[in-house]
Amino acid sequence: MEEREHSLWELIIKQETILDLRKLVESYLIDVCRLIGEKRSGKSKNVIERIRSVMDKRYSENLLVDDIAKEVYLTSTYICLLFKQETGVTINEYLTSVRIKQAKELLKDPPACEICGPTPSWVPSLGVSV
Repeated sequence: MEEREHSLWELIIKQETILDLRKLVESYLIDVCRLIGEKRSGKSKNVIERIRSVMDKRYSENLLVDDIAKEVYLTSTYICLLFKQETGVTINEYLTSVRIKQAKELLKDPPACEICGPTPSWVPSLGVSV
């Protein structure tokens, strides 16, 4: 970007009309805005990955949104809003899906089934198919 800025000054000096100058500056500002947007988007993706990582590791605990927020050093309101915007699901919906996925895996494990006995009739009503 610094190289582009240096060459921009050289191009500004070479412009013959105000209209040419305006087009050049507009083009430069559009590029700057695009780069800022890309950088911000990358940061939010990083935060989302950190939030997911916390939930993937600690799904078995009584995990609250406040706990997740503390781990990623943001407010609970902000992470809820950001997570929903970026993923299309709420934090609680994602956490529930992680827990259901893990429960399915545990139910497939033969020793776990031998300990628990046959699958209770209410398990399919939760939407869990074994």
